[in-house]
Amino acid sequence: MNRRLALFLLALPLAVSLNAASAQAAVTLGLKAGITTSQLGSSLADLKWRSGVGAGASLAVDLGPNVAFAPELLWLRKGSTFTSTNVVVGGLSFGKIETGIDIDYVEVPLLLRLQTGAPGSPRLMLEAGPTVAFKISETLKTTGLVGVSLDSDQIESLDYGIAVGAGLRLPAGGLNWTFEARYEQGLADVSKLPFGGDLKNGSVQVLAGLEFPLIGR
Repeated sequence: MNRRLALFLLALPLAVSLNAASAQAAVTLGLKAGITTSQLGSSLADLKWRSGVGAGASLAVDLGPNVAFAPELLWLRKGSTFTSTNVVVGGLSFGKIETGIDIDYVEVPLLLRLQTGAPGSPRLMLEAGPTVAFKISETLKTTGLVGVSLDSDQIESLDYGIAVGAGLRLPAGGLNWTFEARYEQGLADVSKLPFGGDLKNGSVQVLAGLEFPLIGR
């Protein structure tokens, strides 16, 4: 993917939303937050899962009775724990030291949402679509006898991938509570290192949110 395609994907939600608004389709604004568990996948190293958090906003634009376009703007923390060892320096043991990387992204998932039931009733949701992510910070951290936190720049600034998930949408007093679980697989090699093979983000996200009607039902 080049930057032109990334810009196209970012412009697509606005175009679809404006078109839906002109047709008086139902549009809702959502706020959501939750937890993430992520891993930098590598065939050459044993990288472990690392927990984080996420939050952001979304639109849900009805394209039909049971189909909606749901672009989002999220802040997500991803990363991995990539070493865990007993370190001995000059005969002095530092015990077990784990080194991890935290990567903060601004991410734009462009999801197609399939929904059961009628508007105003509880609805099961299936979601899938591409994602584009932009790195905003990167930190290396060690824990154990020696604890250090350092800024780093070993990960590429642009990532993209595919997200799939499911959820529940519950109406309450004219609003909608949403509960979602999704898996996201990065497709780009995000490593800047000249060694160690490809690194690709994988992430499980559990999010809860509240949707407010903007247009229509």
